[in-house]
Amino acid sequence: MKRSGLVLLISLPLVLLGLGPLNPARRTESAAFNGSDQQPTTLEGLANSGSWLRVVESLVSLSTVQRNLVSAARAGGSPEEEAPALSPDAELLLAQVTTTGLGPIKVGMTVEEIRQAGVDLISSKAAPEGSNCHYYRVKNLVESIDFMAVDDRIIRIDVGPGSFAETLSGAKIGTSEAEIYQLYGDRIETVETPMGKQLVFTPTTPGEDLYRLVFALDANGTVVQYRAGQFPAVTWPEGCG
Repeated sequence: MKRSGLVLLISLPLVLLGLGPLNPARRTESAAFNGSDQQPTTLEGLANSGSWLRVVESLVSLSTVQRNLVSAARAGGSPEEEAPALSPDAELLLAQVTTTGLGPIKVGMTVEEIRQAGVDLISSKAAPEGSNCHYYRVKNLVESIDFMAVDDRIIRIDVGPGSFAETLSGAKIGTSEAEIYQLYGDRIETVETPMGKQLVFTPTTPGEDLYRLVFALDANGTVVQYRAGQFPAVTWPEGCG
């Protein structure tokens, strides 16, 4: 499949296209996703496959369109067909956030190692002058997911408003404080910060004691941002600050 730049020209809510498993009548058109050469489906390729011109079925955000296109590509065509491979950046949309990473991106990897693994990271936030702390995001991924690196090594993942990414246990943006306690039980610690209440999850899995999940709540007790990564950096509400 020819790879060309993902067109991100649309900032208003988009439409969910009738594709793959979302519309069984179009399942035979799966070649538009993975191509006759069976190359891995990429975020760039999906945007240029021509599927964007098909019949409109419902209004959704651009990030939802990306997720549904990737899910449709993963589903493939007929049940007899093997699900096509996805590129590492597309795999991120189907991955769950853990204390140690998101899909192919693991806490502790260098930015260069991630790029060699097939995920193109680009700078996403300006760092304080002279700081060794920087934020990156995945090129072509429109969701609010940022990766904080110190000395070019990833130490935490920040998931922000508008992202649909879920943790391994099912927590996400919009989850209530009560639901967090239901999911994680007595492994949750409440921490008050100048920026509001945080719920901190400490895993019990051997080897993960240096990692945390941190959920930032608004005044209504709803998760508006959460982070995964190494302690203590993952607990810093101001990030690179």
